[in-house]
Amino acid sequence: MQKYDEHINQAKHNENLASELLQTLTYKDWIITICFYSALHYVDAELLKRLNVDPEISHPEDRSIHSYREDMVRTFFKKVFEDYRFLSVLSRSTRYHCYTPTDTEAKDSFNLHLVNIKNFFNPR
Repeated sequence: MQKYDEHINQAKHNENLASELLQTLTYKDWIITICFYSALHYVDAELLKRLNVDPEISHPEDRSIHSYREDMVRTFFKKVFEDYRFLSVLSRSTRYHCYTPTDTEAKDSFNLHLVNIKNFFNPR
């Protein structure tokens, strides 16, 4: 379970940074992006634990790792799919399309969507 622990530690590390950035809301785009990557590590940890699947090595060659992971969340973790999808889409918009997120989007990314994902998996 070493890799599981590595994913949980990285998820928490990212979450701590997002929490710090949330205090000033200066870098809303990074809050959202960091929340997404925290969620991604929680997802990867659970895929390993529950299904013995590592998206890094098991995704089909004709698919991106992100689309494969998203399909895994949609299939196996339905209750948090919308939260994961929200973070994925919004972080992509801020990174690649120069979208300027609102304070509410940044706060909700952390306090709602990431919290929902974390609580669903209930990491130790």
